[in-house]
Parts: sequence; structure tokens; C-alpha cells
Amino acid sequence: MPDVVLFPSGRPSPAAPAAPAVVEAPAVVEAPAVVEAPAGVEAPAGVEAPAGVEAAARPGRSNPAAVDLFAPEVVADPHPLLARLRREDPVHWSERHRAWLITRYDDVLAGFKDPRMSAERVTPARAHLDDDGPVDPVAEVLAKWMVFKDPPDHPRLRRLVSTAFRPRAIARLEPVIEATVEGLLDDLGAHARSGQAVDLTSSFAGPLPAIVIAHMLGVPEGDQEQFRHWSDELTDLVFGATEVVDRRERGQKALRALADYCRDLIEAARRQPADNVLGSLVQAHDEGDRLSTEELISTCTLLLFGGHETTRTLIANGLAAALAASWDLAEVMTGPAAAGAVEEMLRFEGPAKVEVRHAAAPLEWRGRRIEAGQRVFLAVIAANRDPEQFESPDVLDLRRDPNPHLGFGFGAHFCLGATLARVETRIALRGLLRRYPEISLAQPYDSLPWRPALISRSLLELPVILGSAGPDRDRALGPVAGGATRWT
Repeated sequence: MPDVVLFPSGRPSPAAPAAPAVVEAPAVVEAPAVVEAPAGVEAPAGVEAPAGVEAAARPGRSNPAAVDLFAPEVVADPHPLLARLRREDPVHWSERHRAWLITRYDDVLAGFKDPRMSAERVTPARAHLDDDGPVDPVAEVLAKWMVFKDPPDHPRLRRLVSTAFRPRAIARLEPVIEATVEGLLDDLGAHARSGQAVDLTSSFAGPLPAIVIAHMLGVPEGDQEQFRHWSDELTDLVFGATEVVDRRERGQKALRALADYCRDLIEAARRQPADNVLGSLVQAHDEGDRLSTEELISTCTLLLFGGHETTRTLIANGLAAALAASWDLAEVMTGPAAAGAVEEMLRFEGPAKVEVRHAAAPLEWRGRRIEAGQRVFLAVIAANRDPEQFESPDVLDLRRDPNPHLGFGFGAHFCLGATLARVETRIALRGLLRRYPEISLAQPYDSLPWRPALISRSLLELPVILGSAGPDRDRALGPVAGGATRWT
């Protein structure tokens, strides 16, 4: 999306001698809005603990054995642990995850900029497997996802997809998004009349982005429910939910089915060219733009999955946090502050918990030596609560300005679908609050169930009481409040 350049403004990278060298981000920063960890993220067996950090905690350092992002209390609320690490040990080796955990805003930003932080994560994981074993078709698909690629493959794949996600193209989708929102709200009417709780993740926040991305790729309406099932099964595999029973088997089965489905979609697009994202990708392939058939299939699966999961999480997380904070959401989301409110939802409890990188070369960082091949977790969720960057970071301020959060990443892998996710969230929440201005949480915020995932921060359910329908039920929503955000 060359029309929108999003550079979070912030202080420069740490000036301490141990800080890594960085390079300037490219002029255009767009990348997938989603996934950051393939199967095998739990910790390749070949990754050794750095010398000196596997012992008990030193003064001023957190005990490596105590940092477990899958601990139930951390899944429920990771912020106290991450705040402690940010203060005491901002470049921390986690023996549990066999990875470095980076928690300060400046360091996470530097990590996004540093070319030694490789996005190639499937290939290193596969290198630890038995070379004599059969080729895993699931790993073959994931290995070609552009989010797991470095140059030159990443910019080539990204260039072929990016035109479909430019603001002008997204603006043409707004009528589809609005109509979908209103249809889903109509379906919720029975719950509102009964006064019973309804799960908004499965009935509203989840279906909306799935339907929209399916429309963009030409998925027939009758197949969209099956596609959502595959996406749900794939979520635990891709986002590293290692505590979920059978997540590998279910996720691998779903990805194989989704890849086969995308192959059929591609063949249909070849027989009858369509004016959609998939049609454009097929045309690029057939015109010899070096996009192989397998890359085409992998890109299709990535878009179908990624275009669904991130927006679902943003809508659910943001709504839950705002309702808990007692904001007058109906006023905020139907007025000019709506765009800024979505940015604050991204900062406060966005979809990304950590983004995974591998050190392509040894580097020194705040006095710690990171060896080549070791994993590095850029803790976006901690950077976005850094008090050195944000005033009152643990307060949800829907009118916060400026707001240079890293919720969609930064640099070459900045979220490709950021504009789409923002527009979908604004339209969804505005429509919901206009229809049901008295909506409230059906249970306390601190008891909501969160997915036990390493990479993402997402609610499993969002039970709400819709309340009475508001007097303003005008079906014509009009233009989305606020324009595209631009940070320079």
C-alpha cells in the first residue's frame, strides 16, 4: 500500500555500545498482518542456552526458569511478567522457550529494523528434523508464506499481493463490509430480544473478516463456513498453542485441506479470470512474474488465514477492553475519534504478543550475546506498554494522541492488511454500537478466557449482553469516521 506510509515515531534505538546496529526501514512498510510462528516454534532441539544464563537468576536479572508464557496466570494476563522483565532484564534468555525475549520499545523497534533479525523461521526449524524422513507437505506450504521469508523472496511475493490492500482498493470494499456487518447484526436480534448472553467472537468478530477475505479471493458463499473451520483449526498450529491437545494433527489436516481447496480455486480462476485478488495473482503467475504454482497456493492459504484471524482478534480484544474501561463506545465509535480509538485498541491489547525472528549473525545487545541461529521474540505486547514511550501505558485512552504503537509491526514486515483490518474494525464496532448502544460484558473482564498461544493474544470467547436495540438503526452507515492513519 504505497499510498500510506506508516512509520511509528519514537526515540532512537538504544545508544549503549551493546545495542545492535540497525538500518533504516524501507520507504514503504507493508507486510502481512498475521502469523509469526510455524509448527516447530516450541524450540528446536539444536538451540543451546547462552553461556552463563542457564543458572539461577543473577542480581538484577529474572530467573530464566520462571519465565513461562504458557503459565495459566500469564495467559490470563501477561503484562505483570513482561513489565518486570522490561524493568529488570529487557534482553532475557528464556530457558522454557529457548529464545531471547526483548521487551523494551526501543529494543523491539531496533529488532524490526535490524537485517540480522531473520524472518526465515520454518527453514531453521526443519533443519533440526531428520533429513532422511519424508517431506512434510504442511512445512512445504508454510515455508513459502511470505511472512517467513527474507529478501529477495519476501519483497517479490509482497509486491504481487500489495496492490489488493492499498487504501483505494480497500475503500471499494466498504459496501461489502457494511452489508456483512448489518447482516450479522440482524442475526443477533434474537439474542438481544431474549436478554441472553451471546459470544461475539463466533457470531460477529469471527465471521466478518472471514466473509470479507473470502469475497476478495472469490470463495463461494456456500464454502465460507468450511473455510472458517479450517482457519480456526490452523490458528493453534500457527500461533504456537503448544498446550492445546492434538493441535498439530488438527492444524496440519486443516492446512492440507485448505491448500487443496486453494489449488481448486486457482484452477477455477485460470478457467474463468475474475477481478479479485486471486485473479490478479494467477495473472501474475501466468505472465511469468516468477510466482511458482506452489508459491501461489501458499500465498492463497496465507491470505485466507491471515485476513481472518488478526481482524477477528482486534475486534474482540478491543471491544472487551473498552467495555471493561467503561468508555462511552457508542459516542466514540460513531464520531471522528473512531480511527484513533482503533489505534489505541491495537496498542493496549492488540492481536500480536510476540513476533519471532532468528539471529542470522551473532550480535551484542545490552551486554548479552545473541548467537547466530538463536530465536528472538520481539515482545510487541510489552513494547506497547513501555512507560518510557507511552504516558500511563496501562490505561486504555481511546483519545490517545500521538500513538506510535507497534501493533502491526514495523519495517519490511509491517502488516500488509493493516488498512483492511482498521476499516473492518471501525465499521464493525460502529455498526454494533449504533444497533446495541447498551452492550455490556456478560462476565468480568479478568475472567474472560484467552487462547494459550505463544505468538498471539486472542480471546477464546467474548460473552456479552446486547441490551435493547438503539433508536438509531439506520441501515446506511455512511463513510467510515476518520481517514487512514499516517505517521511520519
